[in-house]
Amino acid sequence: VSRALPGRTGVATTAAEIRGPRTARVLTWLPGDVWSRAARSEESVATLGRLLGELDRSLEGFAHAGARRHYAWDIGHAGRHRENLHFIDDAEKRAEVRAILEHFVQKVAPRLETCPQQVIHNDANDYNVLLDGRGRVSGLLDFGDMVETFRVVEIAVAAAYALIGAADPVDTIGSLAAAYHAVNPISETEAELIFDLVRTRYAVSMCMAARQIRDNPENTYLLVSQEDVWRELQRLRQENRALAVARIRDACGFAPIPQ
Repeated sequence: VSRALPGRTGVATTAAEIRGPRTARVLTWLPGDVWSRAARSEESVATLGRLLGELDRSLEGFAHAGARRHYAWDIGHAGRHRENLHFIDDAEKRAEVRAILEHFVQKVAPRLETCPQQVIHNDANDYNVLLDGRGRVSGLLDFGDMVETFRVVEIAVAAAYALIGAADPVDTIGSLAAAYHAVNPISETEAELIFDLVRTRYAVSMCMAARQIRDNPENTYLLVSQEDVWRELQRLRQENRALAVARIRDACGFAPIPQ
């Protein structure tokens, strides 16, 4: 990850005029190209899972008051977004997102409460992950979404983007979870919740985009990933959920069916 370098005054940030007043900082350079534009290889997902596992293992004992916040992008508390459903104009999409959020509240959240919590990166999306020329992860960008939440959210958020365009989305989820688990072991409960949490990430993304585009209709960046989100959500809806959970458990080395 990048390191912040102190400026001439010894502090990490400085005032600058760059097309208007800005707060500037200097970071060490990370080589590579963003995941969305890079050529991926069989190692891409595995190296991402390992990096996130090592990062979260390192952050396990880290605490900061700024990380204990109510953050809209924290899918560990996705139930809050039920109040934003009315922002989604399309009736089919609204119904799908409502069903996912209700499932989260009723089935996922109670089990999630038993899982480890810590500070995580929380946004390993396809514009924040760098790949080298061989398709391996070479860097992780943008720590602005860090939050103290459930550890397993880290895997789900990364998987939601890593599976975009993959031939077998559940295999991608399982591979990423397995690589994370190899360096930072997760529980059986965490492994069982990943599939639902990936779908929850998509539901939250759709709520956030719908709400934000109402406030900033000219900001087309807000919609940059929404076509991907809806397409992948439809693909996951076609998966047999019980079988998907069993496959993810198996990838992490647990018995596919616990009983």
